[in-house]
Amino acid sequence: MKEELPPPNREIVFAISRDHRSMGYTTQAVQATIKYLFEHTKVEELNAVALTHNLPSNKVIQKCGFDLVNKIEIDQEPYNHYKILKSEWMQ
Repeated sequence: MKEELPPPNREIVFAISRDHRSMGYTTQAVQATIKYLFEHTKVEELNAVALTHNLPSNKVIQKCGFDLVNKIEIDQEPYNHYKILKSEWMQ
């Protein structure tokens, strides 16, 4: 968990090997993770961060319904900070 993010600080993290990029697998996996967490746990909000220059990761996060909150710095690098709320996702 990123100390830089506000509580309750639940974060979606993903990575995929180069051979499987741009096939939609990451988006599907993140969407399934969100669905599971919101339907089967007490998690009320999720965070995601991506380096500002990592356009593919930012695109996945946005396609999965996360909203941009702000830009933050982690280890002296700029990140986009996103959030998705269960109450909004369930609508």
